[in-house]
Formats: sequence, structure tokens, C-alpha cells
Amino acid sequence: MSKAVKSRSRQLYLELRGQLESIQGGRRFYSQRKIMEQFRVTRHVVDQALRLLAEAGMIEVRPREGIFVVRNQQLDRFRVVSFHCDWQSEQVRNFDQAVEKVLGEEPDRYAFSTVLYPFDGRDCIERLEAIRADAVLFYPPYGMKREELRRLLALPKTIVFCCNTLSYAGVDAVDLHPELIGMTAAHHLIRNGHRRLALLLSEPMSLAEHCRISSFLHLARLNGLEPAVIDCGVRSGDYSPTLAHAALSAHLEEHGADFTGIFVSSDTSALGALKALKDYGLNVPEDVSVIGNGGFAAGTLYTPPLTTVSENFAGFAAAVKAGVEALSAGGRFGLRSAPPLLIERQSVRNINP
Repeated sequence: MSKAVKSRSRQLYLELRGQLESIQGGRRFYSQRKIMEQFRVTRHVVDQALRLLAEAGMIEVRPREGIFVVRNQQLDRFRVVSFHCDWQSEQVRNFDQAVEKVLGEEPDRYAFSTVLYPFDGRDCIERLEAIRADAVLFYPPYGMKREELRRLLALPKTIVFCCNTLSYAGVDAVDLHPELIGMTAAHHLIRNGHRRLALLLSEPMSLAEHCRISSFLHLARLNGLEPAVIDCGVRSGDYSPTLAHAALSAHLEEHGADFTGIFVSSDTSALGALKALKDYGLNVPEDVSVIGNGGFAAGTLYTPPLTTVSENFAGFAAAVKAGVEALSAGGRFGLRSAPPLLIERQSVRNINP
């Protein structure tokens, strides 16, 4: 089995396991053809995912009858569902894998699965309402309306907000501290002697993105610096490396290399930034130091490998488990914390004298 098929089969297994949460035991599950059509996968991928579900005792495949749901052995376990959009970012996938790993250490106590909503957020609330779980890890879609949020908060189930900055009294959430991402990036560049800074805005302007860039600018200004701000004009769904390349190239043509250190607001778009610097004749990190955001594994393959501020996936999973333990003991999940981590590679140079 190829690595790609194995990875997609595993992801489909998690997605189907989430769907099982809303189907009563003994009922017929989806046919193989319907799964292929709904998730746009091959028969081989479906076969592997169904095999994993059967081995986990969650479905029963009856020859010439169909696939049926088995729920009895899950009833006594605390059910945690990760609910996010069907555009699978590496970041959210890493969150899911970290939580699955830590909860999987006690398989008789916890059950973890994934349920998806469409990228455009359509029917998101209705799908969430239908989920049968003790706790839902919710990654909100862009552009959630106030009425939708009010409706969410009124649901009689524990919804844990992830990847956001909600901190209202009574809201359960894991705070990922996006403000610390910008501060860490600025501090790392300044600590390495960089006084002429730039900020490449290469992500859609969510509240978390606003926190990241504002904190970068605030810390720089507290140190008497005024970074050049380069806006790529990225909107949700755009291919950010291309726009990052175009925006940084235009800035270099107009202003030249007026910075020695630049913070790119995502590791993905940093690929375009590195190409723009190279096209202009600048070497990284000899001429310009680059730091990204995200901690994506692909950053190790960039030339040079990318220094980045990463989400704390292990810290997130530990926070989720602590909250889940509190819930299962009759308490509240509450507001928990998972500060980001600096991953130092080769794209930032120390230019201190």
C-alpha cells in the first residue's frame, strides 16, 4: 500500500468514525459506493478505511446484506469529536493526530473521532447539533455570524472552541495565544540583531491573524522599530505562495531590500517569499533572515530550512485531555492554554556585532 493511500485511508477512517456517532446501533451504514461518491475516494481507500472500522469493532460487514453500525462497546466511553471544515489543513490534522494519540493511551475510557462540515460553512450549526458526543472540539469557519454564535452557545452540549480568541465568561476553549506568535517572531529577529524589519501579511484577516500581526508590530515598536508592512491581499481560498511572491517582488522592485529580517504570517506563503528574495538576488539568511508561522513539516524542505513559530500540538492535546478529564469527573472543561513554540532552523542569521 502506498503512503498516500495509507494516509487517505486513515483520514477517511477518522471521518467515517465521526459519522457513526449520529447513527443508532444496529442500523445500516453507508454503502461503499456512497462513501466513494461522498468523499471522492477510490474503492481501495474505502476498503482500507472500512477494514480499520471493522477491526475497531465499530461496524459489521454482512455479505450480501450491507454494512451495519455496532455501538454497544462505545456507550461507556467518553466521546470526543473534532469538528472542522473538510479542507484538511496540516495544522488541524496535526491537532487531531495529537489529541487522538493522547486519548488513545486510555482506549477503554475515551473514544475520539472526526466530523467535517463544508469549506463554505454551509449547514455547520445543523451538523454540530446532530453530533452525539460528550465534548466537541470546534474549529469555527470564517465569517461566523453573531446569531450563529449565539445559537452555538445555547446548545446543551460541551463545545470547546479551538484556533480562536474567544474568552467570554463560561465559554470552553483552548487558547493558542496567537498574540505570542507575533511577539515570538519579533523577539527572535531583534535578539539576533535585526533592526530593519518587515511583515508580510499573507493570510486572510481573521481575529487570530490580527492578533499575530498586531503583536509583532507592537513589540517591534516598543524596541523603537517601524517594520515595513507588505500586504499580499490574500482572501480565503487563495493560493498564498503565489500572492506572497508577487507582493514581495513588487515591494523589492519599488523599495529595494529595506529590511534584514522578515516575518511571513504562514509557513506556506513563506515558500513564495523565499522565491521572491532569490529572484531579486538576495540570499537567505546571509542577506535577509526569514521566520514563518505554523511549524509545518514541509518547512524542513525549504532552502534553507525555515525557522518558524509553531502551534504547540502536544501542549494542545495535553490541554484537551485535562479538560476532558475534568468534564468526565463532572466539572467543566474551562479555558485552557497551549502557548506556541519557536522552532529554530537555518533561515535566521545572528547579525549582532
